[in-house]
Amino acid sequence: MYRIKSLRQLRTQLTGVRLSAADTSLWSIGATINERARIALNDALGNYPITVRGMYHSVVVSAGEPIVLPPNIKSVVALRAKSSSMTAPIELTSIRHVPTAMTNLLYINHLPFVGISGSGAEMETIEEVGDFTKDLALVNSINATDITVDVSGGIPDTVWVAPGYFELSPPPHINTIQREVVQFFGVSSSGFFKVVRGVIGTPISWAEGSVVSCARPLPPAAEGVIQKAAQANMYEFWMAHQAQYDQYTAAAGIQQLDIGALLALIRSYQADADRRYKKLKVIKIPPVTQVRRRAR
Repeated sequence: MYRIKSLRQLRTQLTGVRLSAADTSLWSIGATINERARIALNDALGNYPITVRGMYHSVVVSAGEPIVLPPNIKSVVALRAKSSSMTAPIELTSIRHVPTAMTNLLYINHLPFVGISGSGAEMETIEEVGDFTKDLALVNSINATDITVDVSGGIPDTVWVAPGYFELSPPPHINTIQREVVQFFGVSSSGFFKVVRGVIGTPISWAEGSVVSCARPLPPAAEGVIQKAAQANMYEFWMAHQAQYDQYTAAAGIQQLDIGALLALIRSYQADADRRYKKLKVIKIPPVTQVRRRAR
């Protein structure tokens, strides 16, 4: 069981800061706090890798050609495919996953390969939860039935991997708890397509400028690990940047701590993250060059 958590959610939980329309004097530090929190969360994911089971649909399978996988896929559990004449997919009995520093390829050695081609395959995977990419914004308003989303603030297909999730929410200065989690199966330089609306929340219309926040599936127990490790990372940053710490405490409305107290909190959060991670049931990744063979 996974929870789909957005960068916006985790960032707000971590910093305690979501600037309102009245906080105009603090908007400048808000961008710094938000970016530092994103870095802290990604550092935590790097130090405490989290693996989850995933499912890729509409995988293109062609005889004699390897499948190019996204870099976050660490193992392929099963690959099922069917031709147009089949009523149900069959499991391909021999696959070999070969990741390298530059590529991540899946070779199919299934014989005979008669009729198994096209885009009707599905793949069960073990994947590592990837970094949270920076927030984007809607270029145009969308209604509740739109399945194409154009964005600004970045080039999605250079950093986002399909399929994936993102959360729609109002701009930060609008105080509301409205949110909608969307799944996308296509990504381009200008946005997302083949979108499934309302994975979480009810599909509604969203105005131009609404926030598009990267979302990831996380086991509930893993969220605590990531938050504790990220909190330690944040306090390390504040210790090294006193002026920004002054602005952060003002924005969050919290009391400043001296160096000794900050060091104690850092050690405490790091130890707590270590304890939680040891108890976490991380999915073990099989050897990457293993060839799976099953009796036919």
